[in-house]
Amino acid sequence: MQIKENKMKSIFYCTIGVVSACRMLTGTVSGDDWPQWNGPKFEMISRETGWSKDWTAQPPKESWTKEIGTGFSSVSVVGDRLYTMGREGDKDVVYCLNATTGEPIWTHAYECELVAYLHEGGPGSTPTVSDGRVFTFSREGHVFCFDANDGTVIWKLFLPDITEVKHPAWGLTSSAIIVDEKVIFESGRLVALNKNDGKLVWQTEVRPAGYGSPIHFFHDGKSLVATLNNAGLLIVDPADGKEIAFTQWKTNWQTNSTTPIYFDGKFFLSTGYNRGCAVYKFEGDKLTEIFANRELSNHMNNSVVYQGHIYGISGNSNISKNCKLVCLDAATGEAKWTKRGVGCGSLLICDRHLVVLTDDGAMTCGPADATEFKGTGKVEALSGKCWTVPVIANSRIYCRSAKGKLACLQLQPDPTAIENGGTGFQPIDKHFAIPETWKRLSKDEIWVDLDARQVIVGGHICLTAGALEFFACPLHTKEHESVVSTHASAKFVHAALLAVGAKPGSPVSYDPDYKPATGPKVKISVRWMQDGKLVEKPAQQMVRSIKTREPMEHDWLFTGSGTWKNPDTGESVYLADSGELICVSNFGNATLDLPVKSSDDASGLLFEALSENIPDLGTLVLLVLEPDVEPTATAANQAQSPLTPNEKSLAPNESKIK
Repeated sequence: MQIKENKMKSIFYCTIGVVSACRMLTGTVSGDDWPQWNGPKFEMISRETGWSKDWTAQPPKESWTKEIGTGFSSVSVVGDRLYTMGREGDKDVVYCLNATTGEPIWTHAYECELVAYLHEGGPGSTPTVSDGRVFTFSREGHVFCFDANDGTVIWKLFLPDITEVKHPAWGLTSSAIIVDEKVIFESGRLVALNKNDGKLVWQTEVRPAGYGSPIHFFHDGKSLVATLNNAGLLIVDPADGKEIAFTQWKTNWQTNSTTPIYFDGKFFLSTGYNRGCAVYKFEGDKLTEIFANRELSNHMNNSVVYQGHIYGISGNSNISKNCKLVCLDAATGEAKWTKRGVGCGSLLICDRHLVVLTDDGAMTCGPADATEFKGTGKVEALSGKCWTVPVIANSRIYCRSAKGKLACLQLQPDPTAIENGGTGFQPIDKHFAIPETWKRLSKDEIWVDLDARQVIVGGHICLTAGALEFFACPLHTKEHESVVSTHASAKFVHAALLAVGAKPGSPVSYDPDYKPATGPKVKISVRWMQDGKLVEKPAQQMVRSIKTREPMEHDWLFTGSGTWKNPDTGESVYLADSGELICVSNFGNATLDLPVKSSDDASGLLFEALSENIPDLGTLVLLVLEPDVEPTATAANQAQSPLTPNEKSLAPNESKIK
């Protein structure tokens, strides 16, 4: 075995020698953008990992504050820029700030009614950032499209001139959503404008405007948009605005102020004044009530659906001392627990934890646990009225008060994450028994078993529902559209497959016609611990066809990705390290891909997560990759650099890095 082990190591280091040395993940918090209200997937769940949840010993630290004026606009964060709205004098102001320092990059002010009915007034919607543009909406109905870089107004209009609908009592507070080439608002009509020039594409019939925002979702492979106006839940086809389904949902004083939540083919609705909540099953053209009760009544801020449960704040702002944090069973509506002391605040979920901002500015976190809520510390983040939900993006928490204080708090690294290379999880070899035949190849969590011709990769479950482009991606890359986040880079997976005798084929090509990916088949299974026992399931059973709802039947192929050489530094980059490790949507830089034609465009996605077969978010897993290789193949005759197969001098825009 010693000879085989030495041969294996020499092959491995020969294979990775021309790539940069082993990537040592640092003890920093993993970050992700938050480009719109409700987050990237309209679920109010942040993908940040590796931060300390012990807020008694290691609380978030204030990094900066800035006065942005009266309002309730939340923030959107893309890269190093933050976008929000406030008020100065008699004008609304759109702000673009440096997300790290709070320093202004550009602003745009315009006259707008305050609409201070029973509250402070000021902007109530949140900027939406897409493809280098920023879209905003005022309480009166001003729509702006800005250049995200410098604030240049690309186009603007006054929406009531198109809809012929005046704003409701509390003004218009919908945040924009982008669907293909359209920007869509809730405004008394659901309205779609061409995002490039602002021209009307379609509008629905008039219904009383709600105060939440529309959402974009996919059901049985079809792209749809839903909104909760003050008459009820409306679902339309975003191509032409045609009504698909509607169910009545009315609240006292016409105050439907929340955004509908779509999950597992169902919708969750909850509004205030003791209207309560309900879950409806969506069957393509109709909505059927599953349950309805008054256990959870969201006044303004949304609940969050997570791992079969619904977490939210129930009660009204005018009697906030009676408000309570609630956990419901998402299947039955049964209340699992309640906790007072949060006021009419707000919450989101991040790294398996609730982060709660009370209505007087205190912030706490604790595990998202269906048995009880145990806070792990508290931070006095703000003072005064705080009705706006905080945002966690790129290792920072952003929160604001009604009077306009915007605060940025830096999350602190989790010490256990530092010990485990920044993954934020217990080391895999302390969670699973590692056989002697497995040989670790780097400080990343990756092993090979030469006898069994297997590659074993450590990781964790990062997504359990929704459309997919990937089955597995390297840590801190594409977790928002992948089931598994691996604790090893794609280049090491490539090298390990070479070490066990696999020979890469070719990635998909569209030059000029479609040519499917080629390469040896790779059997992939997923292992995890459940109730003290080791469970193993084929990866295909965690993915299903959006069209047929059946588990995926296709085999993955070892296509081999490619490299790009930076012309300035001469450094070679393994392309799949940007996220395209194990794909279910075709990518020209995939390490493993499917031999079927698909698209990375949202409207053309073929597969989604098969939720009932996937363990809980955050579960540590082992991916076992077993390539179909000839019995006589040896690691020695596959010794080659991952820079060799499919190597091309690709410019960044020639690959599908997103």
